[in-house]
Formats: sequence, structure tokens, C-alpha cells
Amino acid sequence: MFVLISGCGPVSGEPATQQPEEKHFPIPRIPMLLSDPQDRMTYILLHYWDNINFHQRILSDKDEMLEQGFVDFLFIFRYVDASVLPTAVGNLVRQSVVTVNRVAPLMALASKYLYHPESPMLNEEHYRLFVEEMMKCGDRLDEGANERLRMELEMMNMNRVGTIAADFSYVSAEGEENTLHEVGAPLTLLLLYDPECEACEYLVFLMERSATLARCIGNCQLRLLAVAVEDAGVSMNDKVRIPEAWIEGQLVDRPVFEEGYALRALPALFLLDEDKRVLMKEVPFEIIEEYLKNI
Repeated sequence: MFVLISGCGPVSGEPATQQPEEKHFPIPRIPMLLSDPQDRMTYILLHYWDNINFHQRILSDKDEMLEQGFVDFLFIFRYVDASVLPTAVGNLVRQSVVTVNRVAPLMALASKYLYHPESPMLNEEHYRLFVEEMMKCGDRLDEGANERLRMELEMMNMNRVGTIAADFSYVSAEGEENTLHEVGAPLTLLLLYDPECEACEYLVFLMERSATLARCIGNCQLRLLAVAVEDAGVSMNDKVRIPEAWIEGQLVDRPVFEEGYALRALPALFLLDEDKRVLMKEVPFEIIEEYLKNI
């Protein structure tokens, strides 16, 4: 009988140093009685790691076969009901974190694919599952690891998708003080940037040339608010040039802003609905642009 357990259980024994020679990930065999495609995918996800002996292997980017297996595991997420995911992630954490030294490699791998701003698989809600399940490991976490996970969860709770974005004040290019929530539009695209940041300048360059974005701004479906969150203190010629069709602003009160925003990197993009509810958080522009093509 296979028992689904979330969180980490006690495991005895020391991991072996010798690594097995498997070249291909051992996918679990699906029972013949399961004929529905989604049921089959769910079974694979819940039993995905059953054939891996984590006393002999460490799930990390040092093990090419297991890393590819981890990527394929994440890929299956899109084909099953979201209610299954916490159990699937809990199973992985429980099975793989057999000793304290297994925590950091697994979280580094999860962060690499789900939390790094430039990852094509970026998904903060999926990464949250790993953080929450890892925090249930108790004696498998040292004080430093537990504190890091707690801080990451705190950051993810800020402006979580589906919640109302934290409001803040900015001064417009015309010298008027306004707030994010005062921007009136069916959609608001919030760009937070550093005036001296080359990556920010390049993103503005790409966005300015997006026909999809120009269409949404032109037909009043969307307003774009670009707020400099760093005070560069340089001449206008050296700053990132913001297009006239966008709203340009400079952050007013940084301490207040930081109470609601913990940015992993700049530039950062947030897509908000009419009520300033977060639809997308810190995702690449290409993902937002694809969404806008369908409105």
C-alpha cells in the first residue's frame, strides 16, 4: 500500500557515497486499470520518485539524470489538478530530504527553475509549495535554513497573485504626487526600475517596440506606470528614457514602499486588473505580452 504523506518523516541510516549508474529516469509504471489521461498523469506525479533511492543519490544540479527528472516532474504540474500539487511536492520533500545536508541542494534546484527571474519555468506559487513543505521538515532544518525559508515565504506573501497590490505614492514627470491605486484603467502594467540599470533600459527598449502593448495602450485597455524606485542622481540624458505614452514617476517614500514590496531584481513587472488585483507578479515581459494578445 502506498501512503501519501505530506512533510518529512524520520529516516535512519547514512547516505552511501557511491552513485548508481542509471542513465534514464525510472518513470513509475501506471496501473492498467487507470485509463483516463488525467488520472494517469496524476498517478505518475504522486509516485514519480518511488524508484529513486535517496540514500544513494542527492537531488541536485550535480546529478544530471535527477535534475532532468526534476524538470520533467515540474512540467507535469500543468496537466493535473492544482489540488494534487501540495501532496506531490510533499512526497518529494519527504522522500528526498533524508538528512540535513539534502535541504540546500533541493531548494537550490527548486529556486533555479521556479523562482529565478529569468527561468522560463518561473512560477512563484509552485515554488511556494516547496518552501511550505520544506518548513514542515522540523529536525531536518538547521536554524539558518529555517530562517531563509521563513523570509522567502514572507516575501512571496507580498503582492501575491490574486491579492490587491500594495499602494504607494510617486511623483509624476509633471511634478504631481499620485498613487498606484489612482491609475484608472481596465489593466495596469507596473514597471519598477532603476534609472541607471542597463537591463531596465533594454526592457524599456523591447516594450516600446511591442505592437501588442502599443495597441492595448492606444485603445485604453491598459495604462503603463513606470516608477523609478532608485534615485540615480544623474542627468536626464543618462537616465532610462520613458516613452511619452507611459506614465513616468519617481518613488516618494521608499520605507513605505518597502513595507509592501520585496523585489528580487530590477526591472520588475506587475500586471494588475481594474481593482489593482495582482494578475502576474515579477514575470518576464514575454509572458505578459502573450496574455495581452488575447484581450
